[in-house]
Amino acid sequence: MAQNGTSQNSTQNTTMTQLPHPFPAYKLPLNKSLIKFYIYGSHECCRCRRLLNFLSETYGNDSIVFYEISNGTNNTIVSKGFLVDYPEMGYLPITGIAYNGTLVAIVSGYNLPYDVEGLIKIALQYRVLVIKDPSGKIHYVGSAEKRAALEEVFLYNRLPSGS
Repeated sequence: MAQNGTSQNSTQNTTMTQLPHPFPAYKLPLNKSLIKFYIYGSHECCRCRRLLNFLSETYGNDSIVFYEISNGTNNTIVSKGFLVDYPEMGYLPITGIAYNGTLVAIVSGYNLPYDVEGLIKIALQYRVLVIKDPSGKIHYVGSAEKRAALEEVFLYNRLPSGS
């Protein structure tokens, strides 16, 4: 544990941290029309369907891109491009959240709905990619190279070069 209350995991280039609460970022205004969700999931998954319904009602259908993992290509992309580095994040749905065209958060499992704007605000304030694992712990990725690789997976549905 580092002196500032964070723990580093150098192999994954992520840091798990306790951020102050309430977050000062909550004061930042967001434009909901700039929020987009990139979801790896299955239409057979009840949590996935529940998330799709919530996001559709709250943000509109145009804010959602859904990658069906029963499609072998989509399964390979999320497995090799994301889960290889974050195996604990393998709970469906796996949702990338973009704000103004930039990936700002990734959430695994159905623990997203009421945190969307808070996660975006944290990412914008701290200039990191926020990752929320299935247990609700917050991790972040500061490496520009790692963030670019994860954008390939979520925003463009393709494996990063070198994968």
